[in-house]
Amino acid sequence: MRRWSFPLLAVLLAMLMVLPLLEVLLRVEYAARQRYKPSLAFVSDDLGWLPTPGLSTSYTKKAYGEISYTTNEDGFRRFGDPESAKIKVWAVGDSTTQAYHVSDGQAYYDVLAELDPGLEVFGYGVGGYGTVQQAMVLERFWDRIEPDVVLWQMCANDLVNNDWLLESLSNEHNNHMARPYLGEDGRIQLRHPDLRLGWLARRSLLVRRLVVLRSSLRKRSRGSIEAELHAGHAGLRRAVATTRQAIERLMAVAPDVTFLAFFVPSPEGYGWEADAWEQICALPGLRCLPEVGAAIETARRAGVTVDGGEDPHWNAAGHEIAARAILEGLRRGLPH
Repeated sequence: MRRWSFPLLAVLLAMLMVLPLLEVLLRVEYAARQRYKPSLAFVSDDLGWLPTPGLSTSYTKKAYGEISYTTNEDGFRRFGDPESAKIKVWAVGDSTTQAYHVSDGQAYYDVLAELDPGLEVFGYGVGGYGTVQQAMVLERFWDRIEPDVVLWQMCANDLVNNDWLLESLSNEHNNHMARPYLGEDGRIQLRHPDLRLGWLARRSLLVRRLVVLRSSLRKRSRGSIEAELHAGHAGLRRAVATTRQAIERLMAVAPDVTFLAFFVPSPEGYGWEADAWEQICALPGLRCLPEVGAAIETARRAGVTVDGGEDPHWNAAGHEIAARAILEGLRRGLPH
């Protein structure tokens, strides 16, 4: 034991010195990157993360080409006139609505505004957001915009992201970032989606990167919880209930607003999606637009390139097809 005690102690002391140094270096690197080349999002104490405000940048994405990306001072990709007498439509969602795969003016809500000049359109999306975060964004800017119509874009990963335990078990749709979750008691709590290291990953960039690496390795060897989900799965039932609750909370304080929702099908084609959406669409006062996903799929089968292939996010053609389908459904649900 004496023979091994000194080398072991030396290794432990070295780790105690190296790990804090690595943490400092990662933080310096992150701060420098944000200063000289800001990312599209930054960490937030209440919403988990937010789109970088006042950003004007350009970049190239494989299969999408050169992208010009701009946000206003609040992170909106499109911000209409709140004082307009037109019908105000506010599109909110995740990465599909943040639309960082297309240039300014090409997102579905931009095309929607061009197709119908009688609409005053706003667009706010954040990659990786769940329904709870989207509802919190709506609440934050509600009094400023006072929309007539909320156009809510959703994906299957939103359901996973709406439940802490389900996201913690996911190696596919885990953002590895602290986010707000809605509890059964109706209270919102910011938590990191990791069963064992979440409390530490929330405070350490080094631990977060190690957690991300572990999840990536597990995905390759074990797959992810999404493949095991089914209509009767307890985690999925919780996620659907939370999603409904988040929407209901907002609808309750805005009874005169028209709420429309459309769903972007997952490329994985989960068998449980249809049942989950059906339960969400059963909410009184919420009208869903299945024609959006149907229009995209019809175009794809006809040979139209609507996304990036390996990357399922819509390209400019996909956004335009979606916008035309949305407009048809929107006109049937517009307030008179």
